[in-house]
Amino acid sequence: MPQKVEIDGKEVEVFSKEELDAKNTELETAKANLKAKEEELEKLNAKDFNFKKLEASRDAADKNVEDLKKEIDTKITAAKTEVLEEVNKDHYDNEVKAVSASDEELKKKVELHYSETLKGVVPKNKAEISAKVRQAWVLATTKEDPGALNASVISSGGVGALNIKTEKKFSPEEKAVARKIAAAGGLELTDADFGK
Repeated sequence: MPQKVEIDGKEVEVFSKEELDAKNTELETAKANLKAKEEELEKLNAKDFNFKKLEASRDAADKNVEDLKKEIDTKITAAKTEVLEEVNKDHYDNEVKAVSASDEELKKKVELHYSETLKGVVPKNKAEISAKVRQAWVLATTKEDPGALNASVISSGGVGALNIKTEKKFSPEEKAVARKIAAAGGLELTDADFGK
């Protein structure tokens, strides 16, 4: 317990040497504890930094794994596509050979229609390839049918001689209607035009 002493006319509390030594010991113990706690905190900060490094390297490793997966998937897809294209090309060649037999001209026409006329049709499997080759063969072997829009009809303004082919005899009323229609178009029909 401190003692009161007067110094320069003022009363001051003074500790004994034993008390001062005890207080100094307490102070040294507190300083040692503080230093230990600071060292402990520094170690924890270093560990936190190590965790950040570990987290960064884990993230980098995860990214590398994902990149490798994507690269492998891309290579597998490319290999599958290449194999399928080769199989489909072989099937295409066999189909074209089958429909054209040994006729090289027909083979060229089928290939032309397959690649040009039917280029909008993209087959996804062998059945669709076969169907497209058959369609190309039909186009290559079909004779051109002039139909209603042939050159003589278009060049004559749509008016041409009627070419009626029938075994049936026309009644006089039918002949009269046909003559009126022909006359309206500027033609004249005779009994010979109606057959016997």
